[in-house]
Amino acid sequence: MDENLESCFKLKNTSYKPNLPLLSKEMQDASCENTFLHKIRGLLRVYDHEVQKKGEVEGGLQECQKLCKEEDRCRSIGYAQHLSELDPATGLYLKKERQCWIYFRSTSTATVHTPNGLSGDLGIYDRRCY
Repeated sequence: MDENLESCFKLKNTSYKPNLPLLSKEMQDASCENTFLHKIRGLLRVYDHEVQKKGEVEGGLQECQKLCKEEDRCRSIGYAQHLSELDPATGLYLKKERQCWIYFRSTSTATVHTPNGLSGDLGIYDRRCY
């Protein structure tokens, strides 16, 4: 078992305990299609090693989905067409476009939330996995 996977099974966060069988299947032997479920508002609360921030993607949502399909561990994506992010150094909001996150967890095993300092049309799209 690799180091990142092992840290997930140590269950530092009690919200993961009820989802242990799902988490195990999701991380080790899920069979995923190249389709996505409907949008859920927010982003996923996960550990740093369970997400890759891709930043701005020129092709929008379709390119973000394509990046997920190319990554075997991808279980969902986060996407925001328009996003305002608070810059703590200046106290100003920075406008960003077509932001993409690749998650190695889905809404079945992680908590959906809206991070502090972000506003906009944030959405999660779970990959169809069995």
